[in-house]
Amino acid sequence: MNSVVKTVNLGKEYPLPDGVLRVFQGIDFEIQEGDLVAIMGMSGVGKTTLLNLLGGLDRSSEGQILFDGEDLRTLIEEWATGLRRMSSLRTLSAVVPPVRRLS
Repeated sequence: MNSVVKTVNLGKEYPLPDGVLRVFQGIDFEIQEGDLVAIMGMSGVGKTTLLNLLGGLDRSSEGQILFDGEDLRTLIEEWATGLRRMSSLRTLSAVVPPVRRLS
């Protein structure tokens, strides 16, 4: 069975004026189709940060997140590129009047 979600050596840190705050490091797990998953822990241990990384809302400092074997960063870049292209086409269609077919 293939992993739906897989993390490899996932880590996140935030820069501070006097160093870095390492939220977590070396997170490795796999979620298979049909798995029921709960993320539990004390306040401040990185649960929300992990969910933000998995949702593509934030970028990891190290490691990989794979969805169906595809790297999340690649998927986000492809999505963003498609969105930029659509936005450009919409802008272009707003500036250039539609061409009428002459018959």
